[in-house]
Amino acid sequence: MRQPLSLAVAALGFALPHLSLRAQAVNAALVGERVRITTPTERGKFRHLGEVTAVRDDTVMLRSAEFPAGRPIAVGRITKLEISRGQRSLTRRGMAFGFVLGAAAGAVYGAATHERGRCLQRSLLGCGDYQEPKGLGPAVDGFIGGVAGMAVGGILGHRVRRERWIERPLGTAARVGVTRLAGGTGVRARLAFR
Repeated sequence: MRQPLSLAVAALGFALPHLSLRAQAVNAALVGERVRITTPTERGKFRHLGEVTAVRDDTVMLRSAEFPAGRPIAVGRITKLEISRGQRSLTRRGMAFGFVLGAAAGAVYGAATHERGRCLQRSLLGCGDYQEPKGLGPAVDGFIGGVAGMAVGGILGHRVRRERWIERPLGTAARVGVTRLAGGTGVRARLAFR
């Protein structure tokens, strides 16, 4: 009795190089949400972007600019589901980047244009004729450049908007996979819950 069962399992392992059965659940509360769905293709991954119009047991209907009437996506092909949480500006990142660049440029400018004060005529009592320094110096010019760069970076960063995505689990359904072992003499089964 053991041998026929072992042969059947081995035959299944040789016949199917990789079988992945997924029973996934997609929440119906996603209707009306802007989502990004990742599915596998022959060339790799493909991301579908749009608004969920309907959720069925085996299909998610997604409306996008390319498919205004909606496009069905099989739930079993979905590998990743992300929900949009709106857009945010990059003001703080722009300010930080602008400060660093502005401070570096200001310090280089200050170092290149600064001349120290010097004594033109020395006497026993000290310096009789003193030439004033030219320029503010690298530290002050660097600070001024940093503040100016921070203002410009903040304005530019505020104009750039990035959409925030939160990954959602596809459900708590089981995931079963059967693969052939490297030596080809057995079968490995995997059962995982998402």
